Amino acid sequence: MEFLYPEWKKKALTFSYDDGQIYDRRLVEIFNRNEMKGTFHLNSGMLGRKGFVNPREAAVLYKGHEIACHGVEHRHVLQLGISQQLREIWEDRRMLEKISGSIVTGLSYAFGEYSERFISTAASAGIRYSRTVKSTRSFVLPASFMEWNPT
Repeated sequence: MEFLYPEWKKKALTFSYDDGQIYDRRLVEIFNRNEMKGTFHLNSGMLGRKGFVNPREAAVLYKGHEIACHGVEHRHVLQLGISQQLREIWEDRRMLEKISGSIVTGLSYAFGEYSERFISTAASAGIRYSRTVKSTRSFVLPASFMEWNPT
C-alpha cells in the first residue's frame, strides 16, 4: 500500500512559521500572490507587542492559512510544572480560536523543547499534531504526528 496526497501526488510541501512577528505581513502577501498556504504558529500572549502582529489584524492577515499554537508566552516548557504546561497550550489555543474563529489543533514546540509528558499534556488539550525542529532530510511521514520532524 502506498500513501498518496490529493490528486495522486507522492509528496507535499508545507510551510510552517513561528511567533507571529510583523515580517509575516510580507510573507503572507507573497503566499497569497502565489496561491500558496502556510501554517503560522502564534504566541497569543505576544500578539500586539512591539515587533508582533496585533490580535485584531491576525484574523484578516492569516485568513486562508492555518493558525496553530506556539505557547501563549513562548516559554521553556521543560522548566514548567504540568499545570503551567497545560496553561501554556490551553490559553494559547483558546485565544487563537477566538482570534481566528477556527478550531486550532496544531502546535510547534517553543525552542524545539518537548518531552513525552509534554506530548501527553498537549494531546489532552486537544492538540493533534506538533512540529519539532529536528530535520529529517526525508519526505517520510512521521511515525507520530505529535513529533512531526520537518524535512
